[in-house]
Amino acid sequence: MKKQFVCFLIIAITGAQAAADQITMSSTAPPATPLSVSPGSTSSPIFVTISNNVGNDPPGRFMAAWQFRLVIQPLGGATGTVTFNTPITGTATDPANYIFAAGLGINVNNGGSFLTADDFDSNSAGTQVPIAIRNLLQFDLNVSAGATGNFGIFAQQGAANTIWTDASPATRFFVNVPNGTSFVQIAEITIAAVPEPGTIALMGLGAIVCGWGVVRYHRRLKSMEGQKLRVSR
Repeated sequence: MKKQFVCFLIIAITGAQAAADQITMSSTAPPATPLSVSPGSTSSPIFVTISNNVGNDPPGRFMAAWQFRLVIQPLGGATGTVTFNTPITGTATDPANYIFAAGLGINVNNGGSFLTADDFDSNSAGTQVPIAIRNLLQFDLNVSAGATGNFGIFAQQGAANTIWTDASPATRFFVNVPNGTSFVQIAEITIAAVPEPGTIALMGLGAIVCGWGVVRYHRRLKSMEGQKLRVSR
């Protein structure tokens, strides 16, 4: 009897996990379409987003809380530094299209090279995560002067780092950021090269010389036409 109960419990747990919704964590600057930023500037806003594979979950699977830890890492031969600019450490403003109608307040710790954030739904029943994208947080980045290449923004795996909690309550992991000890890239920026001042000056001088050459050409052409006209007379 005891063995049958244990088997039943294992089947029930396995079945519940298999039937669970799958919430994906991403951003508005995914690796496939990195955000372009100039050296020595601040990026335009990037949103951390979530979406669901189903539109109607059992109430016990509604989202009641979320948290994540993001880190910035250079990709390939990238040079320079990129850091989180805003939000600063403290309570962040809810982003547009926020997942919760009313959260308890987005708690942020901005360490420059890393950023942690979390919030709880003020509704104890939680919120249904829809198929359509909803936002968790808005942030932007500072790019150092002379920086080059691409930088990735990664979610750190692990129950102490990137999770969400359902209304049952139970700890859940994003489908693309499962439990582990590594990092999963959710965003990317590419640093657009800016021409050196000397290069810009040479380009400007070249345009002036080219323009003056065109003017001289047309003046000479008109002069030759005038001489032909006088000869014909």
